[in-house]
Amino acid sequence: MIKKLFLLFFFIAGTIKAQTLNGIIQDSKSKVPLPFSNLVLLNTKIGAYSNDSGHFDFTINLNSNDTLKISSIGYESLFVPLKDLTNIKKVEFNLKQKTYFLDEIIINTKKIKYSKKYKLGKNRIGNVSVSSLVGLEYCIYIDNPFQTSGLLKSVFVNLKKRDNENFISPLKIKIYKYDKINNIPGEELLIENLIIVAKNKKYVLDVDVRDYKIPFLKDGICIGVEWLDPNNETNKFDKIGPTLRYTYIDDNSISWTNYHNRGWKNGIVKYRNNEKAIPYINIEVLMSE
Repeated sequence: MIKKLFLLFFFIAGTIKAQTLNGIIQDSKSKVPLPFSNLVLLNTKIGAYSNDSGHFDFTINLNSNDTLKISSIGYESLFVPLKDLTNIKKVEFNLKQKTYFLDEIIINTKKIKYSKKYKLGKNRIGNVSVSSLVGLEYCIYIDNPFQTSGLLKSVFVNLKKRDNENFISPLKIKIYKYDKINNIPGEELLIENLIIVAKNKKYVLDVDVRDYKIPFLKDGICIGVEWLDPNNETNKFDKIGPTLRYTYIDDNSISWTNYHNRGWKNGIVKYRNNEKAIPYINIEVLMSE
């Protein structure tokens, strides 16, 4: 009897601790809502998104010693201890815009005439893919072989169909400078939400980015693709479609993953035969005469 009472008390206590935090993520000055923002618990690795109007519902244990990280493209991340949110049901998270110190090449991209077109990235080797995970960003580095800057024209993401999928995820395209010192994606070059409604089939997603005037820098560029669940509809064991096609590599290619903007990790996948693979993502660039 004592054991049963203890288990009942433990279940009730755990239920009480789990609370749904809801609110809005917005610009600190204009109060404009920030859609598709990331929320993640740094210790327990549980994440969520704000929807297309900046609102969110996040069921978490507010009595834990964890910290909630809130982030959005173009804004400084906000870190909030969960203990500060106890007994608060609705909350406003106000994010400050980042300050960007733009390179001369970024400022002058409109003045340069680009007439040569090149496709860069790896060729497909093998027929492998990796199961997609909502909240995870897959990112690769693409080198610049021309010793001069250019303009990014298109991003190509190679996808495969996921059988018996429970959820088809929208995709967010993300573009960064390459941080050579830390060997990770650096400053954001695309500071807007570029969301693509994906199809669960085998195809190449061709994303035209010319209107964003993104420079193809001398040090190369990092291209990321994030699988989204803006209304937090998925469950833990759902099958997410489409999957991301990978290609085998035999060189020092660089790849990373990042869960809900929690931090970059090595994204190279190793298979049983000890072969390595990275996401099969290519770009098309425009170069001057």
